[in-house]
Amino acid sequence: MKYSLFILNTFVFALFSSSMVMGEPIKLVRSMPFSDIIKYDESREIILNQGEIGVGTDLLSIPFVYQKRFELNTNIVNPNLYYGQVLLKSQSKGYWAGKYSHPYDASNALIYDPNGEEDVWCFFNQDKKDKLNHGCVLKTMKGYKYFKRYKAPFMFTGGLVHFEGLTMNRLDIAPDLSPQIIDTNLNYRIKRNKNDVVTIDILANDTDFGEIILKLDENKTAILKTPVGNLEIKASSKSEILNVKLLQQ
Repeated sequence: MKYSLFILNTFVFALFSSSMVMGEPIKLVRSMPFSDIIKYDESREIILNQGEIGVGTDLLSIPFVYQKRFELNTNIVNPNLYYGQVLLKSQSKGYWAGKYSHPYDASNALIYDPNGEEDVWCFFNQDKKDKLNHGCVLKTMKGYKYFKRYKAPFMFTGGLVHFEGLTMNRLDIAPDLSPQIIDTNLNYRIKRNKNDVVTIDILANDTDFGEIILKLDENKTAILKTPVGNLEIKASSKSEILNVKLLQQ
């Protein structure tokens, strides 16, 4: 099984749907990836679809919240430009994206490190034309820096994360933040089934940020690992339909 997980590229509201079967509420049996950044929202139900599931349908929808989420009270401005370029607008929603180490290599990369010394806050932002835009603020021992993200900065992979090739602007002042709630759903959706290869899209707030590639075995079966447990994915007589079952843990 090959994983290819990426960061989101937009931030929109999610609608969960199933065209083949009714969803079944279940309980979480495993922790969320990046549990220091996101957590399962126990006030909302996880929905699992089992049985015959069609291509384009969600297998699983998991509600989650960020551990630390905030809203900007003022604009963040680039102090290096005479006209005061706004880097992040006031009221942009954001969250603490974890601790990082900064190896200062040629790529200027930040590497996710739970024991790192540098905190990163990421924001869902709008540019001067009110189009969706994204940015993050890096807190170092020497002050604050801003770097732009062309893809929305959700964190879900549960493995090593890089912010690569960064161009940073040093900020004069710390961001002014106030607590904010951001409700989000993490969805697993069947994208395609072709030549014994099943592609599962990973989405948050109905926005695609990566995929999981499953190779069916000689029994036309594969196992999908999720935060709620292993799902058995099995081909049916119709290529656009798959059989899904939650395996006993």
